[in-house]
Amino acid sequence: MRMTYSILWFDDRRDYLDSIDQDSLKKTISDWGFIPQLVLVDDPAEFIEHKPFKDFDLIVVDYNLGDNQPHGEEFIKSIREHNVLTEVI
Repeated sequence: MRMTYSILWFDDRRDYLDSIDQDSLKKTISDWGFIPQLVLVDDPAEFIEHKPFKDFDLIVVDYNLGDNQPHGEEFIKSIREHNVLTEVI
């Protein structure tokens, strides 16, 4: 039985998200024996729509989210305040 490994990746810059080598990342996850699922979002509202985040194995948040956003560590802290137990980096 193959299981899915799901990543929710939040960065405020769509151009950065578009530059990620998804094929390489998906191959690595496949090599671990999982079916990769990547969800890349650049809007805080879209990110929050995935709450309570229980469908994800890993959440990746950019540290510098731009002038109109809190730093990534503050964003992660707000996630943790909602008892989200998913790994967040």
